[in-house]
Amino acid sequence: MGRQDYKYARFDPSLSPRSKDRFSVAYEIPASLKYDEKVAFGLTFRQLMLFTIFGVVSAVILLKVPIAMEYKAISILGFMGFAAASAFLDVDRKLYRLFEYYRGIRRIGYLDKRALKLFEVKTVEDDVIIMNDGRRLAILNCTPLNLSVKSEEEREAIVKSFREFLCSLSFPVQINIRTVDTLRDLRDYFDEFEKRIDKRKNKDAYVMYLEHRKFFEDYVRENSIKNRMFYLVVPYPPAEAEKALKELNIRAEVLRDKLAATGIPSKRLNTNQLISLLSSYFEEFVEVDNDYLFPVTILKGK
Repeated sequence: MGRQDYKYARFDPSLSPRSKDRFSVAYEIPASLKYDEKVAFGLTFRQLMLFTIFGVVSAVILLKVPIAMEYKAISILGFMGFAAASAFLDVDRKLYRLFEYYRGIRRIGYLDKRALKLFEVKTVEDDVIIMNDGRRLAILNCTPLNLSVKSEEEREAIVKSFREFLCSLSFPVQINIRTVDTLRDLRDYFDEFEKRIDKRKNKDAYVMYLEHRKFFEDYVRENSIKNRMFYLVVPYPPAEAEKALKELNIRAEVLRDKLAATGIPSKRLNTNQLISLLSSYFEEFVEVDNDYLFPVTILKGK
């Protein structure tokens, strides 16, 4: 199997709602597979080259290397076996990717310069993420609707409203969905609840609380229950700072109003919440509702 070609569809709000080109192709998504033509003996060019290279190496070992014949046989079988595994199972590519994985950075703090380079974030201020290229981003945290508990008429109305919301956009937006572990949030909830219980005066209630907590934590852990978080990223192109901030604030408020009309609650993330969200990509949890006095406090964990 050859390389995949990727294309990503981009929503273009500037076109007519009825236009078939409203969803135009601007990025690459998995669209087709490249077919590797067989060139000889039912083998592709890559397979043929692998067998040729390892065949030459085997011939050199057999004819030129001064070692015992049994060692030559073991070496030749090993080389040709690796050639076959690489040709038909892509073992060489998998080993290379494994090597790159262990050679690369697997864990890094969000304050590291390499992390900032990866994110391309210059700074976060005034409830806005400022990118290195001058773009500014506002982010809305959206509360999803549970369509499974809605009637068919309600579901159709919600879908229609959301379709109209997309068609009414006059600027591009990005929808970001994250799947996170709910166990930490559950523990934080129970920790706060435990503070309200007087352990000395009401021991029975405290015992019931511990059993209740253990049941929920075990259930969430055993069933790998996850939580999905939905964000709407609102960009504004490079421009004079004051103008960009004003226009971005207007865009964010317009989007909040339009989402509310579809029945989707949303709130805009402030500066500290944006820092928390960015740092969460390097941590094992997401705490977008926490306000931090200083970014370094996020590193301490809990």
